[in-house]
Amino acid sequence: MNFYLLNFTISYFFTGIVLGILSIFIFCKNNKNPVNLTFSIYSLSIAWWSLFSVFMINADSERMATLWDKICLIGVVFIPATFLHFTFTFLKSNQNARVIIKFCYVLSIIFLSLNFTPYFIKETGPIYKLRFFTVPGPGYLTFLVYYSAAVVCGICLLYRGLNKARGLYRQQLLYLFWGTLIGYSGGSLNYNLVLKYPPYELVPWGNYLIGIYGILIAYAIVKYRLMDIKLAITRMGIFLCVYALVLGIPFGVGIKYLGTGLWLMPVSLMAVCATVGPFIYLYIQKKAEEQLLVEQRQYQATLRQASLGMGRIKDLKRLLNLIVYVVARVVRVEHASVYLLDRDSGKYMLKAFKGHKIDSPNTTVFSFDDPLVHYLQKVKEPVLYEELEQKVHDGRDNNLREAVGTMKTLHAELAVPCIIDERMQAVVILGRKRSEKTYSHDDLVVFSILASQSAMAIENCHFIEAEKEALKVEGARARRESLDMLVSTMAHEIDNPLASVVGNADMMREFVINAKSRVPEDVFLEITRSAQVVINEALRVSKIVKAVEDYSKGGEGMLKPTSIYEVLESYHTLMILIRKNIPGVDYTEDIASGLPAILADKILVEEILINYAENAFHAVRGNIGEKIVCLRIYNDSDQMLAIEMRDNGYGIPAKIHKQIFEVPTTTKGSSEGTGLGLYRVRQICGILKAQYGARSDGPDKGSVFFVKIPFAKEVQHG
Repeated sequence: MNFYLLNFTISYFFTGIVLGILSIFIFCKNNKNPVNLTFSIYSLSIAWWSLFSVFMINADSERMATLWDKICLIGVVFIPATFLHFTFTFLKSNQNARVIIKFCYVLSIIFLSLNFTPYFIKETGPIYKLRFFTVPGPGYLTFLVYYSAAVVCGICLLYRGLNKARGLYRQQLLYLFWGTLIGYSGGSLNYNLVLKYPPYELVPWGNYLIGIYGILIAYAIVKYRLMDIKLAITRMGIFLCVYALVLGIPFGVGIKYLGTGLWLMPVSLMAVCATVGPFIYLYIQKKAEEQLLVEQRQYQATLRQASLGMGRIKDLKRLLNLIVYVVARVVRVEHASVYLLDRDSGKYMLKAFKGHKIDSPNTTVFSFDDPLVHYLQKVKEPVLYEELEQKVHDGRDNNLREAVGTMKTLHAELAVPCIIDERMQAVVILGRKRSEKTYSHDDLVVFSILASQSAMAIENCHFIEAEKEALKVEGARARRESLDMLVSTMAHEIDNPLASVVGNADMMREFVINAKSRVPEDVFLEITRSAQVVINEALRVSKIVKAVEDYSKGGEGMLKPTSIYEVLESYHTLMILIRKNIPGVDYTEDIASGLPAILADKILVEEILINYAENAFHAVRGNIGEKIVCLRIYNDSDQMLAIEMRDNGYGIPAKIHKQIFEVPTTTKGSSEGTGLGLYRVRQICGILKAQYGARSDGPDKGSVFFVKIPFAKEVQHG
């Protein structure tokens, strides 16, 4: 047997096996998906042609070769139609594509009917180093025109779709387009033999490219993403070489010593069945298990879904009750309980219980040193009572007797540890199933997932509780930083379009000025005036936004000589917003002139002023009569800068007067105030080494909030 024939045989057989397997695999993956279904039919057409071509080129007589040729061409005549059908489906084409697809299938059926007449295949004859190959008739040459048109049309459609696609869909089309070019570039070389057009040596090597084509398309359908196409081609090439070697050696030996008789048919069929068999077995096994274990699969899916939602629960008690409720109700166990580690006592305390025919467990606590705890921490997976008892009975671990005793006391059929960072946060104890069925391996896997998610959710609840306590102690820092970031971001986003408004309005004004001679005088004046108004107002808003942004960034705590007049400049910009929110307030200022610089941080002093102003405006907003707020800044007698914010509002109740600067004390009521603003003033005064306080004669008698900051020269000399 010559090498050319051997290589041809292996390439056909390899392509047929690969495309046949892919056809079945993609169909079983999701046979309700039109893309999968059309690709399976398309692949089957190519596999049919390739496998039966093996028998044609290895036939013992011209009559048998012609018969095998006609059989293999049954698949060939449907390749154009199935290729276009798959391409249109993958590209999600419109209704017009259906007409083209139907027309192609009609043509394929016509050529199929001609296939068994001399008009399609005259005979098979020798070509190059092959004894038999297709000798075409006039119908076959017509088919080649149809075949070429369909392939070119499909490739053009893919190229056009590739140019329009974006993201993941583009990656899919990238595999499909290049795979199609590779496959048809290789497969079309077979027509060199049909048309007797050299070179003939490359034809069998082109058949291997069809296998690469099929694998690339299947990869795009099933995976939909994630591998660089060069890497994919490399991997598939390695797979093809190995697979060709494994299948090619047995057939090569057989052909060499037994010839090319009919033994090839049953052996090829056996190879196909042996290859497809495992897939069929797995498919039938999956369907059988779905029917037999339908209830178990349902509650396992429910538990998985429940475990994913646990991280959103912030309340620990609610979380633990949910765990026992879901497990007891869904798995239908006699009882379910959660023992949570108490970090102070080092014991596992009963925190949640749900029982059926059992009102309460026999014990509500067991020690951290309990043998069952040690064993669960060691194995880090769910433990069955029967397996643990069997280990003790077999004498493999006598130290487990006490662990078995603990499970027996708890009426535990299954103990599930909830472990995170090598610490067991809790133990979920489950009784027997009410159906009397045992816990399966799949059950244990699902409970492991549930335990892992539960441990993270419990740790999350502990963290949130700790953060709540920390917030009470530390005050406003975390909340303020978050709000400052939000305000800074919003200010930045507002300022950007304002710059665009100013720029475009200025361009519009300049354009009208340049075209003054062509514009009526009254129109010219109105447009330039309006443009200037837009520019002035936008700049005013931009100034406010800049002040808000600077204020939101907060001070750095770097003390340096600071002019109170510079502080007031930014403060006045921010006061525009406060005065707009609470109109009707008679706001005045009494600012002494020639005040020395203070040793401070500009933003921190500004923050004190804003906090005092907001409190004062809020205090007077409910006044029926006058609403008076006055800011006074002067040189105090002891060489300190004094700042006072006076109002005639609701005053300060005596019961909170002493803790007015503490968290969470507020003068505004719990529904409006947080008690964080004045606490922030207290923190700033600590940084500035300043004095602070408040005075009030009682409810509805107004109040005065003050702060005294040392002058820069006094602090430096001190």
